[in-house]
Order: sequence, then C-alpha cells, then structure tokens
Amino acid sequence: MQEILQRISAFFMAILASFLGLFGIKQPAVSESPPVVQEEIEVQGDWLLTDLPAFDAGLYSSALYDTGTGLFDDTAVREDEDFEEGDLSQNACAVSGQMQLIRKTTPADALLYGEKLKSVGYTLTYSHQIENNFYYNYEKGNRNVYYYCNGNSGETRVIDERSTGASLQTFSYSSGKTAYIGDTPVPPTVYQFSYPYRDAEHVGKDNYGSNGMLYAVALSDGKLIVIDGGNRWQSSEQNVTEFFDFLHTISGTPQEKPLRIALWYCTHSHGDHNAFFYKLLRRYSDRIALERAMFNFPSERVMTKNAYATRIRSILATRYPALQYLKAHSGASFRLQDALFEVLYAHEDLADLKDASVPLDDLNEGCCVVRMTIGQTRFLFLGDALTLTQNVLLKNFSAQTLKCDVMQASHHLLVNLAPLYDVVAPAYVMCPTSKLRASATPYDAYLHLLKSLPEERLFFAGDGIAYGFTPQADGSIALPQIAVNCGAYDNSLLH
Repeated sequence: MQEILQRISAFFMAILASFLGLFGIKQPAVSESPPVVQEEIEVQGDWLLTDLPAFDAGLYSSALYDTGTGLFDDTAVREDEDFEEGDLSQNACAVSGQMQLIRKTTPADALLYGEKLKSVGYTLTYSHQIENNFYYNYEKGNRNVYYYCNGNSGETRVIDERSTGASLQTFSYSSGKTAYIGDTPVPPTVYQFSYPYRDAEHVGKDNYGSNGMLYAVALSDGKLIVIDGGNRWQSSEQNVTEFFDFLHTISGTPQEKPLRIALWYCTHSHGDHNAFFYKLLRRYSDRIALERAMFNFPSERVMTKNAYATRIRSILATRYPALQYLKAHSGASFRLQDALFEVLYAHEDLADLKDASVPLDDLNEGCCVVRMTIGQTRFLFLGDALTLTQNVLLKNFSAQTLKCDVMQASHHLLVNLAPLYDVVAPAYVMCPTSKLRASATPYDAYLHLLKSLPEERLFFAGDGIAYGFTPQADGSIALPQIAVNCGAYDNSLLH
C-alpha cells in the first residue's frame, strides 16, 4: 500500500514540475526517496512429525533436527582400543529423537498444544516454568513428547523423543536418611577434584593433560553426584584410586561397602570430561552402585562422532542395565536429596528455527548447562560452553535466573564469556585448570574475573587440594579443603 501511494505522489509531482516549467519556474531540488524495503516473506514449512498432532500456530521449520540417540550409540562402528568384547558399540544403532521448530508462537499456543496431545491419548507427566519459558512432557505408552516455548523470543520446539530414557516423573528421589562421618552428619558439599595439568611447569612433558574437569557432590544421605571426569593423561592408576578413596571419605562410606552414586552428569562427550570416569567404572564397577546418568550428546548427523561418547555409553549400558538414564533437554528439573537440578541449555537450543540447521562447528557448544541449588546456594555448571551458548542463555533468561553464588568457569578459562559472567556475578569461581596455566599467559577470562573478585575467590583444580563449597543455613558458604595426592600419567590404558 505504501509503495502505491509513493507512485501516485511521484506521478502528480511530475505533472506539477512540467506545469511550472512552462512559466520558467524551477522546482526546489529534493532528495531522492529512499528505496522501499520489502519485508522478508515468511514461508510456512510442513508439519513433519507426522506421528504427532500438528502445532496449531506459528511457522514450521522446513526440516527436522536430529536430537540424538541418548544412551545408545549413533553408529555401530567399533574401535578396538579400550573396548570390551560384547559391548554396546557392536550393536545396531538406536533410533534418534526428532524435533520440529516453530517460530512466532506464544506460551498460550504451547498450552493449547498440550490439549491436542491429551485428545489423542497422551498424559501430562511434567511441566515447569522458568521466567517466561514453559516446558512440558507428555507420555503415552513408550512414546515421549517433550516440548517447550521460550516466551520472549516466540520460539517453540517439539521433540518426538524416540530414544529410550527415564521419565522426569520418576527421576527425583528423597531418602529421608542421614549419613555420618564419625559422629558428624554428612554436610551436602560440592567438591572440585584436583589433578595435574600441563602448564608452564610441565612444558615438553607428555604425561600431563591440558584440560580436564571433575566435580563430586556429597549428599546428606551418603550418596554422591559425580560431574564429568578427566582426560586420559589424568587417568593414572594412582589418580583413579585416589578419587575412589576420596568419594569414600566425603560420603562417609566405609571401604568395605559400595559407593552409591545417585547421578553421573556429563556436560559433553569430549574425552577430557569423561575418560577418567570411564576408567573409574572399568576398575570399580563391582564396588560402585551407579543409579542414574544424565547427558545429551548431539547426534553424529549434527556433529562429527567422538569416540569417547561411544566408550561411556557402552560401559553404562553393559555394566549398569538397570541404570535410569535421562536425556536432558532445556527446562528439565528434578531433585536428588539435597540438590535441585535445572537444565538451562542443551544443544537443541542452537537449531535454526527456519531450516533446523546448526552452526555447531565445535562440540563445546553442545554442552548441557545446569543450575544446581542446595539450600539457598546456587551453583552454575557451564562445562565448556562457548559464545553461542552464552548468547542463548542471555536471550532466554535474566539475572533473576542466571545469578549464582558459585560458578564453574567455562572451558578451563580458555574462553572469556564476559557478558555472561557479569550477569551471573558469582561470589566464588571454580576453575577447572591450574592457576599457573591461567595466570602465566594470562587468560582474558582470568583477568576479567579479577575485575570483580579478589584472587582468593578463584579456586583452581591443579593445586593438589580438593576445594569444597558447603551451603550453610544462613546462606553463607563454608570452604572445606581436602589434600589430594595425584600425579603424572603412568601410560596405563583405560582398561
């Protein structure tokens, strides 16, 4: 309409100019009209999740996004080194989940979609809200539909989750029990484990890992949560034994009794975040009762295959057949005794709303970001998150959600997520690297954090000390320390 009016106006101006010209009157010069900017034409894609009712609002993506196979392998390719005979990697590939993306939607549209699912026999088993973001899970038999709407951006993602996994309805637990270390109840505490890193002190030495990240949470009932692991070059016989003994110490579990790990949570499938834990299970699975695992690795169709993803999936499925596995999508929330988990980001959040493609050229952007709350204290685990992940977090959440007391610095301090760090505004920072490595260069992230925090508020994992963070009833945080005797890699296999 605007273009038509502009053409009519130009026509009459031309007539006026001709008429004035007959009398020698010149028209004042005018600037050329700006070009008309056509709005991008939004094309409606097809509803591609044909086994599910169509979403009745917004614009569909032109393709589906492959959300991965969960606990099972993407491919049947087997690598001889470090695998056991008959492990899962020799089996046929599992079925991937599929996601349809819908733009220009509202939370009200998402709520109505739940009614459509109910009308075809699905039951609501989970709902959650974080600010203006709404998350739902519906189940029917062995079918599972997880979807969520980011209200501020108008983005809705519907996942037909075909890979097997536990239900959020049953993943939580509360034992009502109290464990003791001597006569003292076990205080819920988050520990950053310490092993050596290759830094300025170890230049030219092969038996040190550049990265690696390993956290352990002692729960009040004597169970444990383990987050990630270290890499091959931190997984010596001595170091794995040291961690096994460390878990007994912080949980109050006698050596003759099995460790009870309520959850192993892996941020992503890079080897420096799970090889150490893999070797721990290879050596001690008969003395470790592992109850749950949570991760969400991108499909090989999205990212190049990572051999460590196959290793860890294999040992979990073969040695722990009763394991509850949760494929963690954004908005998933559950409680394990003292610890409340909320997933704030998973790799599906990066899929393009129009064509389901991903700018995922680095597996670190596929990290699963979690906020964990114990008492009044919030912990933020970023894994190796990079800039794209930061942008999604800042788009979907305000400081109301992102503000945390204790933050794990992302990617071993190798990346400076300054805008996110300023919003999180932590009182303490856990740094999964050595202080010597971070300060020798120094890293930009290290320098940025020092602008708002004194150096003693940054705790490094290469100090030979496992630093603990124990939430107190008054909101303060006690800081216990346990000496750890870990050394260089001994060239042993992950067997």
